[in-house]
Amino acid sequence: MGWNTYHQIVTELSPKMWVYDNLITHVFTHKYYENGAKIKFTNDDAYDFLNLLKS
Repeated sequence: MGWNTYHQIVTELSPKMWVYDNLITHVFTHKYYENGAKIKFTNDDAYDFLNLLKS
C-alpha cells in the first residue's frame, strides 16, 4: 500500500489497532521508516518489488 493509505489507517480509520495484523504489509514511501514485525517500509519501485515477490 502507499504511504497515504497507511497514514490514513493509522491516524483516522483504526488508530488503536492494525486491521491487517494477520498479514505482512508493505508500505511504499520515499522516506525512511523503521520496519515493524508485520509492517515493512520500502522505497523500491512497486513494479520491481512485485516481480521480486513473484520470483
